[in-house]
Amino acid sequence: MKKYSVLYKTLLLLFLTFGFGFNANAQLFKAGVAAGFNAAQIEGDDMNGYKKFGLNAGVLMDVNINEKFAVGFEILYSQKGSRGNFFNDNDEFFQRKIKLDYIEIPILFKYRDSRGMDFGGGISIARLVSKQYKENGTDFTLDYFSVTEFEDNDARNFDFNIVLDAAYNINSRFQIGARWSYSLGAFQRQFSSERAGRTGQFHNVLALRFSVFFTAQEEKDDL
Repeated sequence: MKKYSVLYKTLLLLFLTFGFGFNANAQLFKAGVAAGFNAAQIEGDDMNGYKKFGLNAGVLMDVNINEKFAVGFEILYSQKGSRGNFFNDNDEFFQRKIKLDYIEIPILFKYRDSRGMDFGGGISIARLVSKQYKENGTDFTLDYFSVTEFEDNDARNFDFNIVLDAAYNINSRFQIGARWSYSLGAFQRQFSSERAGRTGQFHNVLALRFSVFFTAQEEKDDL
């Protein structure tokens, strides 16, 4: 986990440097923190429903292009996966939970309407930092995410997602929003079923978040 901590700290340093750089050049931007939760499922694992809840939190910054458009950058800790009940081929009942935690960097293009709503869309890249698989409370992580001479059932280190976002600006500093994201490619190709012509497992995540902005540069300074 040490290398992931170094990665996160490096990304955070770059984020803060980028933000202060914009402030020094008197650009229009706002930066802050967001916290909320994910309701997640995995397409292809035969457990339907957004039943796996996890943390969605991190730092964010919006750089305004003009009054209507902005580009958003974020660094998040995002917990995904799935959970549910199923019967095996011997008609035995199982409770199953899959947990995958990521450091995620979304980049969004945003539009703000006259009612204070922000609508955004873009992509994100996520780096896997931990994984867990349990059946009836017993940990089978090593068995489920296994790598052998004949097959690779491990989760991919990187997950790329399409992201759609909507948020309401309560005022200049507080915001509440909802987000949907979906894997562009399978993060795991084994232990999966085929749906709509796509083979593999794909993250499907809904998120609800509350954001607080500490820096809100409203106009350019006179030089």
